Amino acid sequence: FYQFKKHHSCEFLRESEILHSLPPSLRTEVMVFNNQKIAGSVAEIPLFSDLDERFLRSIVTRLRFDAYPPGETIINEGERGNRMYFLNRGKVQVSRSGVTVKVLSEGSYFGEVALYHSQGRRTATINTLTYC
Repeated sequence: FYQFKKHHSCEFLRESEILHSLPPSLRTEVMVFNNQKIAGSVAEIPLFSDLDERFLRSIVTRLRFDAYPPGETIINEGERGNRMYFLNRGKVQVSRSGVTVKVLSEGSYFGEVALYHSQGRRTATINTLTYC
């Protein structure tokens, strides 16, 4: 797991240090290029669909990568939430009141519902089924 996390978080490259040494415009270009797959997903989300390209690019530059092993809980139903997630790889199980309602895979997103409401409560529990 730790090798997986290290490899997929790019910590061995000290990515943040390298990126911060670049001029802002080049930094944005590099981050958008590195996140092309996710950038396409961001533009398809109803919450972001009417936003201009410059704003979408700024969202992509603020993405943070996390890695989770199988069986890990990412979100607990009912807790407050202030972020959403894009599933770059792997599968997660979505449960409400302990009942599985669906399985999400690569290219999916979750956690956005808490961003829509002022209370910001999670409407489901998300558990990893594979490495994500």
